[in-house]
Order: sequence, then structure tokens, then C-alpha cells
Amino acid sequence: MIALAAIRLKNGSIFTGATHADAVELVANAYPDEARILDFAEDGFTTTRGRFLDREHAYDVAQKAEQVYQIACDYEAVPISDPSKALKHSCFTPAEKMSG
Repeated sequence: MIALAAIRLKNGSIFTGATHADAVELVANAYPDEARILDFAEDGFTTTRGRFLDREHAYDVAQKAEQVYQIACDYEAVPISDPSKALKHSCFTPAEKMSG
């Protein structure tokens, strides 16, 4: 299941948050003197097991786990091959909020 929005830095560090903006804020706090740290970062999501997934793979996982509740989302600036099959933090129910 998908747990949180995430940012993975080039050095392999992963920062998570309820939204990608929350994760970016954590990166900025951790690297206050490195203004360009996000230039080569990748955004995606983490699973409940801590695995980082890109948006497209996260969408597949969330779809199978029945976490996706909104398919038509705003995908401006998301460089993916098929925007309808990419996960955005506003389009799924996080694992911690799933009953079951």
C-alpha cells in the first residue's frame, strides 16, 4: 500500500510527508546551505514497507490496493508518459487511513 508522498535525493536520501510540499520543506530544513539540492531529486511515494516508488508505479500499487479515489487530477508539471496513470497525493487515501 502507498503510505506517503516522498522526495528522493540524488544521494539516496528519502524525505516523506503528507504532501510533496511537506517533504520538500523537510529537505530544505535538512540541507539549508544547499539551494540546488532538489535540482536532481525525484518525487514519488513510499509504500508501507518503506520502498520508494515513482508516480506511475505508485499509481499501480494504489490502484490494486483500492486507495485511488480520484483519477482525473491536476498533473501539470508531472513529466510522465500517461498522466492518467500517475499518482498525486491528493488522489489517494493513505494507508494509515484505510480501514481494514
